[in-house]
Amino acid sequence: MMLDKGVEIIAFDYGATLDTNGTHWYNIFHSEHIKENPSLTDMELRQAYIHAERTLSKERLIKPDDTFRETLYKKVNLQMEYLLHNHHIKEIEAEQIRKIVDNSYLVAVNCTRNAKNLLQNLKNRYKLVMISNFYGNLQSVLVEFGLRDFFSCVAESAVVGYSKPDERLFVKAFESFDTDAGRCMMIGDSYNKDIIPAKRLGYKTVWLKGRPWQENPTSTPLADETITDLSELERILI
Repeated sequence: MMLDKGVEIIAFDYGATLDTNGTHWYNIFHSEHIKENPSLTDMELRQAYIHAERTLSKERLIKPDDTFRETLYKKVNLQMEYLLHNHHIKEIEAEQIRKIVDNSYLVAVNCTRNAKNLLQNLKNRYKLVMISNFYGNLQSVLVEFGLRDFFSCVAESAVVGYSKPDERLFVKAFESFDTDAGRCMMIGDSYNKDIIPAKRLGYKTVWLKGRPWQENPTSTPLADETITDLSELERILI
Protein backbone atom coordinates (compact mmCIF):
# COMPACT_ATOMS: atom_id res chain seq x y z
CA MET A 1 0.00 0.00 0.00
CA MET A 2 1.21 3.47 -0.85
CA LEU A 3 0.61 5.14 2.49
CA ASP A 4 0.52 8.67 1.09
CA LYS A 5 -1.93 7.82 -1.70
CA GLY A 6 -4.81 10.27 -1.49
CA VAL A 7 -3.57 11.93 1.72
CA GLU A 8 -4.28 15.65 1.83
CA ILE A 9 -3.97 16.55 5.51
CA ILE A 10 -1.38 15.35 8.02
CA ALA A 11 -1.88 15.78 11.76
CA PHE A 12 1.05 15.74 14.19
CA ASP A 13 1.17 15.25 17.91
CA TYR A 14 3.55 17.68 19.62
CA GLY A 15 4.89 16.53 22.98
CA ALA A 16 7.26 13.54 22.67
CA THR A 17 6.79 13.63 18.90
CA LEU A 18 8.06 16.84 17.32
CA ASP A 19 9.95 18.07 20.39
CA THR A 20 11.78 14.84 21.35
CA ASN A 21 11.49 12.56 18.30
CA GLY A 22 9.67 9.82 20.18
CA THR A 23 11.16 9.98 23.66
CA HIS A 24 8.61 10.47 26.44
CA TRP A 25 9.48 13.50 28.53
CA TYR A 26 9.69 11.41 31.68
CA ASN A 27 12.76 9.67 30.28
CA ILE A 28 14.47 12.99 29.63
CA PHE A 29 13.70 14.31 33.11
CA HIS A 30 14.83 11.01 34.63
CA SER A 31 18.21 11.22 32.93
CA GLU A 32 18.76 14.80 34.08
CA HIS A 33 17.61 14.24 37.66
CA ILE A 34 19.92 11.25 38.04
CA LYS A 35 22.88 13.40 37.02
CA GLU A 36 22.15 15.71 39.95
CA ASN A 37 20.85 13.17 42.49
CA PRO A 38 22.12 9.66 41.60
CA SER A 39 20.38 7.98 44.56
CA LEU A 40 16.87 8.72 43.26
CA THR A 41 14.92 5.66 42.14
CA ASP A 42 12.76 5.24 39.07
CA MET A 43 9.63 4.95 41.22
CA GLU A 44 10.44 8.13 43.13
CA LEU A 45 10.98 10.06 39.92
CA ARG A 46 7.85 8.64 38.30
CA GLN A 47 5.78 9.77 41.26
CA ALA A 48 7.40 13.21 41.11
CA TYR A 49 6.59 13.44 37.40
CA ILE A 50 2.97 12.40 37.96
CA HIS A 51 2.61 14.91 40.81
CA ALA A 52 3.89 17.74 38.63
CA GLU A 53 1.62 16.88 35.69
CA ARG A 54 -1.47 16.58 37.87
CA THR A 55 -0.69 19.83 39.64
CA LEU A 56 -0.21 21.68 36.36
CA SER A 57 -3.50 20.32 35.07
CA LYS A 58 -5.48 21.03 38.23
CA GLU A 59 -4.14 24.48 39.08
CA ARG A 60 -3.59 25.82 35.55
CA LEU A 61 -0.13 27.13 36.45
CA ILE A 62 0.92 27.42 32.81
CA LYS A 63 -0.09 30.74 31.27
CA PRO A 64 -0.94 31.12 27.55
CA ASP A 65 2.18 33.19 26.88
CA ASP A 66 4.60 30.95 28.80
CA THR A 67 7.59 29.83 26.77
CA PHE A 68 8.68 26.21 26.72
CA ARG A 69 11.63 27.01 28.96
CA GLU A 70 9.24 28.55 31.48
CA THR A 71 7.05 25.46 31.17
CA LEU A 72 10.02 23.21 31.89
CA TYR A 73 11.00 25.33 34.89
CA LYS A 74 7.54 24.99 36.41
CA LYS A 75 7.56 21.24 35.79
CA VAL A 76 11.00 20.66 37.30
CA ASN A 77 10.28 22.92 40.27
CA LEU A 78 7.13 20.93 41.06
CA GLN A 79 9.06 17.68 40.70
CA MET A 80 11.71 18.93 43.11
CA GLU A 81 9.10 20.08 45.61
CA TYR A 82 7.57 16.60 45.59
CA LEU A 83 10.96 14.94 46.08
CA LEU A 84 11.77 17.26 48.99
CA HIS A 85 8.35 16.88 50.63
CA ASN A 86 8.67 13.09 50.49
CA HIS A 87 12.24 13.15 51.83
CA HIS A 88 13.85 11.83 48.65
CA ILE A 89 16.20 14.82 48.54
CA LYS A 90 17.51 16.98 51.39
CA GLU A 91 17.12 20.38 49.75
CA ILE A 92 16.18 22.11 46.53
CA GLU A 93 19.14 23.74 44.84
CA ALA A 94 18.44 26.42 42.26
CA GLU A 95 21.53 25.43 40.30
CA GLN A 96 20.28 21.86 39.96
CA ILE A 97 16.94 23.07 38.62
CA ARG A 98 18.73 25.33 36.15
CA LYS A 99 20.88 22.47 34.85
CA ILE A 100 17.92 20.11 34.45
CA VAL A 101 15.89 22.78 32.66
CA ASP A 102 18.75 23.87 30.40
CA ASN A 103 19.66 20.34 29.34
CA SER A 104 16.03 19.36 28.79
CA TYR A 105 15.41 22.51 26.78
CA LEU A 106 18.39 21.73 24.58
CA VAL A 107 16.77 18.41 23.65
CA ALA A 108 13.68 20.26 22.45
CA VAL A 109 15.76 22.85 20.57
CA ASN A 110 17.67 20.19 18.65
CA CYS A 111 14.64 18.02 17.89
CA THR A 112 12.41 20.89 16.78
CA ARG A 113 15.22 22.16 14.56
CA ASN A 114 15.24 18.82 12.76
CA ALA A 115 11.44 18.72 12.70
CA LYS A 116 11.34 22.17 11.14
CA ASN A 117 13.19 20.95 8.06
CA LEU A 118 10.80 18.00 7.74
CA LEU A 119 7.71 20.18 8.14
CA GLN A 120 8.96 22.58 5.50
CA ASN A 121 9.19 19.74 2.99
CA LEU A 122 5.80 18.32 3.97
CA LYS A 123 4.07 21.69 3.78
CA ASN A 124 4.89 21.86 0.09
CA ARG A 125 2.62 18.83 -0.49
CA TYR A 126 0.12 18.62 2.38
CA LYS A 127 -1.94 20.70 4.75
CA LEU A 128 -0.61 20.26 8.28
CA VAL A 129 -2.51 20.37 11.56
CA MET A 130 -1.56 19.88 15.21
CA ILE A 131 -3.45 17.69 17.69
CA SER A 132 -1.91 17.79 21.15
CA ASN A 133 -2.57 17.31 24.83
CA PHE A 134 -0.92 20.47 26.13
CA TYR A 135 -1.18 23.10 28.84
CA GLY A 136 -2.77 26.09 27.09
CA ASN A 137 0.42 27.67 25.77
CA LEU A 138 1.07 25.54 22.69
CA GLN A 139 0.59 28.48 20.33
CA SER A 140 3.35 30.36 22.17
CA VAL A 141 5.63 27.32 22.16
CA LEU A 142 5.18 26.77 18.43
CA VAL A 143 6.05 30.42 17.79
CA GLU A 144 9.07 30.10 20.10
CA PHE A 145 10.48 27.25 18.01
CA GLY A 146 9.48 28.73 14.66
CA LEU A 147 6.88 26.05 13.91
CA ARG A 148 3.54 27.88 14.10
CA ASP A 149 3.34 28.93 10.44
CA PHE A 150 3.48 25.32 9.28
CA PHE A 151 0.09 24.45 10.77
CA SER A 152 -3.30 25.46 9.41
CA CYS A 153 -4.98 24.46 12.67
CA VAL A 154 -3.83 23.76 16.24
CA ALA A 155 -6.21 21.67 18.38
CA GLU A 156 -4.91 21.82 21.96
CA SER A 157 -6.59 19.92 24.78
CA ALA A 158 -6.44 22.71 27.38
CA VAL A 159 -8.07 25.11 24.92
CA VAL A 160 -10.61 22.82 23.24
CA GLY A 161 -11.67 21.03 26.43
CA TYR A 162 -11.05 17.45 25.27
CA SER A 163 -7.92 15.38 25.74
CA LYS A 164 -6.64 12.52 23.60
CA PRO A 165 -7.68 9.76 23.23
CA ASP A 166 -11.06 11.55 23.11
CA GLU A 167 -11.93 11.49 19.42
CA ARG A 168 -13.61 14.89 19.69
CA LEU A 169 -10.20 16.57 19.80
CA PHE A 170 -9.36 14.97 16.45
CA VAL A 171 -12.71 15.98 14.98
CA LYS A 172 -12.11 19.57 16.13
CA ALA A 173 -8.79 19.69 14.30
CA PHE A 174 -10.31 18.61 11.00
CA GLU A 175 -13.74 20.26 11.18
CA SER A 176 -12.80 23.26 9.05
CA PHE A 177 -11.63 21.03 6.19
CA ASP A 178 -14.05 19.46 3.72
CA THR A 179 -12.03 16.26 3.51
CA ASP A 180 -12.88 12.57 3.81
CA ALA A 181 -11.32 10.75 6.77
CA GLY A 182 -9.39 8.50 4.40
CA ARG A 183 -7.47 11.53 3.16
CA CYS A 184 -6.27 12.38 6.67
CA MET A 185 -3.24 11.00 8.48
CA MET A 186 -2.19 11.06 12.15
CA ILE A 187 1.45 10.87 13.27
CA GLY A 188 2.26 10.48 16.96
CA ASP A 189 4.31 8.68 19.60
CA SER A 190 1.43 7.25 21.65
CA TYR A 191 -0.21 4.16 20.21
CA ASN A 192 -3.12 4.43 22.64
CA LYS A 193 -3.71 8.18 22.47
CA ASP A 194 -2.76 8.95 18.87
CA ILE A 195 -3.06 5.85 16.72
CA ILE A 196 -6.12 4.05 18.11
CA PRO A 197 -8.54 7.02 18.09
CA ALA A 198 -7.27 8.21 14.70
CA LYS A 199 -7.79 4.80 13.13
CA ARG A 200 -11.27 4.55 14.64
CA LEU A 201 -12.10 7.77 12.79
CA GLY A 202 -10.82 6.30 9.55
CA TYR A 203 -7.50 8.16 9.33
CA LYS A 204 -4.28 6.66 8.09
CA THR A 205 -1.76 6.32 10.89
CA VAL A 206 1.98 6.45 11.46
CA TRP A 207 3.22 5.43 14.90
CA LEU A 208 6.50 6.92 16.09
CA LYS A 209 7.80 4.10 18.27
CA GLY A 210 10.32 5.53 20.69
CA ARG A 211 11.12 5.48 24.41
CA PRO A 212 7.68 5.47 26.07
CA TRP A 213 6.34 6.17 29.55
CA GLN A 214 5.49 2.50 29.85
CA GLU A 215 6.28 -0.55 27.73
CA ASN A 216 5.18 -0.29 24.11
CA PRO A 217 2.32 -2.62 23.11
CA THR A 218 3.45 -5.82 21.42
CA SER A 219 0.56 -5.87 18.95
CA THR A 220 -0.07 -2.70 16.95
CA PRO A 221 -2.44 -3.60 14.11
CA LEU A 222 -3.94 -0.11 13.87
CA ALA A 223 -0.64 1.50 12.86
CA ASP A 224 -0.44 1.59 9.07
CA GLU A 225 3.27 2.34 9.38
CA THR A 226 5.70 2.22 12.30
CA ILE A 227 8.81 4.40 12.41
CA THR A 228 11.50 4.97 15.02
CA ASP A 229 12.67 8.37 13.79
CA LEU A 230 10.76 11.25 12.22
CA SER A 231 13.29 11.39 9.39
CA GLU A 232 11.74 8.15 8.10
CA LEU A 233 8.71 10.19 7.03
CA GLU A 234 10.78 11.43 4.12
CA ARG A 235 10.69 7.89 2.75
CA ILE A 236 6.96 7.49 3.29
CA LEU A 237 5.57 10.88 2.34
CA ILE A 238 7.99 12.91 0.24
